[in-house]
Amino acid sequence: MFAMGLMFAAAPAHARTEAPRNEAPLPVLHVAHYPPLGFLKDRRALEASLTTARTLHEADSPQVADAILDLAEFHLAHVLVAEGRSLLEGLERKLPPEMQARRAAIELGLALLDTRQGELPETAASLLDPSYAAWADQPLFATIARWREGDLEHAAQTLGAAVARLGHISVRMQEAMLPALLEVAVDSADWEEARTLAARFGTISTLRESPAYGYLLGRTAQAGGDLLSAFDYYRAAGEGGDLWAHRARVALVELGLGTGTLTKEDARTLFKQASFAWSGDGHAIALLQRRAALEMELQDNVAALELFAVIVTRHPDSPEAALARQQARSLWTAFYDSGASGSMSLSEYLSGHRRIAMDYRFEPGFDLATEKLADHFLAAGATMVASDEYRDTHDYLLVSQDLGIAETDEPRLDELRLKQAEAFYRGGQLGPLSYLLAEGLRGSDPAQADQLNLLKARFYADRGEPQEVVETRVYEPTLHYLRLRAAALFGQKKWAEAQSVYTDILERTGTDMAFGDTVRLLLSAYRAGDSATTLAMALQFPELTESPQWAYIARSITEDAPELLPLREASAQERVDGAGRTLQALDALKN
Repeated sequence: MFAMGLMFAAAPAHARTEAPRNEAPLPVLHVAHYPPLGFLKDRRALEASLTTARTLHEADSPQVADAILDLAEFHLAHVLVAEGRSLLEGLERKLPPEMQARRAAIELGLALLDTRQGELPETAASLLDPSYAAWADQPLFATIARWREGDLEHAAQTLGAAVARLGHISVRMQEAMLPALLEVAVDSADWEEARTLAARFGTISTLRESPAYGYLLGRTAQAGGDLLSAFDYYRAAGEGGDLWAHRARVALVELGLGTGTLTKEDARTLFKQASFAWSGDGHAIALLQRRAALEMELQDNVAALELFAVIVTRHPDSPEAALARQQARSLWTAFYDSGASGSMSLSEYLSGHRRIAMDYRFEPGFDLATEKLADHFLAAGATMVASDEYRDTHDYLLVSQDLGIAETDEPRLDELRLKQAEAFYRGGQLGPLSYLLAEGLRGSDPAQADQLNLLKARFYADRGEPQEVVETRVYEPTLHYLRLRAAALFGQKKWAEAQSVYTDILERTGTDMAFGDTVRLLLSAYRAGDSATTLAMALQFPELTESPQWAYIARSITEDAPELLPLREASAQERVDGAGRTLQALDALKN
């Protein structure tokens, strides 16, 4: 069966470059001495030897250490990783050189066979250095180490020597290592070594029907262009539950995509199911990355952002997490820019935001993106959405600062509070606005204080509280603030003060002064007894309106009064009638 994929030209085994002999003792392992069928007998004998050594010698004696190493080596031979590591942890760190070398070799073997694929212990990893090139087992362990790292190119360089060493390790270790070695052979197209390894697969019953063998047969068939056989092998191997079955399932989907027999939408569904079935290691991360790439191909960047968030959350210390953060930042920046530019509907924008926001709230710069969203919704009149997002952005920034995750400052936080207050005001949410105005700002920036006080003045003016408007002061009054203040003073019949503020408005606006402000300035001056200003206003502004009331008032309050003496009834009646008509006109303008 396997011969089908091994019809390609055989590649010679890679020779190793010998390095100078290390002066330290080379380790010697005897793991081949422990066959599977002798498990109970061997364990009892080794445990008895350890008990005897502890009875006859001190706990830190070489005799006890040697017995512990024998038992740990037994567990390595049977690939009982946790048990072997537990025994080694009880050993003193300072051992005779020969024992220390043996200990390092056992630690290396246990680490390489650990399915959790953690970091190699420093002393164990040192055995893979060129200075230990004379160690007979180094090629085997080096090949497995490089395979674990995904460096199949360098693993192929020691493959031939590794295969030659297989007869010196236990059957259980061969069972654990053969799939990795065969994958290196298939990947490097070293079909001579592949045939040798395939023959060894046939001698181990647990491997003959294993997902690993099926997956590698599928790889071989696919490399030879026999896609139908590759499909069958992958499908059969994918029914298992181990890593190789997971890889077979992923390979089956990739085969469908590559041949065009599977749509990207269907592949998305199958990849998702594969992720549910396998998680927690580098292969799971690789699948998440593949899914994210597929989502981007399908133009669903929000879904891709969700997958990048899974990588960062579940594997925060991995190199892949750093890359995922960079990719995610580029994607969410583009997403929020697109939404703010109007390239998507408000519902699509908000829906995507709600899917990704919780995963990225504490990412540096994300506050600027969510603020951009709030600005966009505020401009569109969705004040409730805007106020909620300004609040959330503010609160997450504050928490980030408290936790030391990100640096921010009080003006930045106050800026968001001012925007939230503006959203409250525009949306008529006067209750929440009153609480926010009462709380005030955290910082002491004069410009921000002016913004807050202007909003207070507008708020009090809308509620009909002119005294609160008058008492609200700003450092650098805006035109809008001056109009609010002047209107409040006018409403309180403080004519001289109102005239003063309206005069400030006139100085800023000139002939562009609003008609209502012009009327109030004229009336304030008239009622304050400032006839000079009244006359000047009447002469300056009659051309600004076609209102008949304006022309009549301007004429009636500035013309000289007729002589009343000698008192004539007609003259007196004319004055009374004229005053009545003027008041009616004033009321019309005021309304």
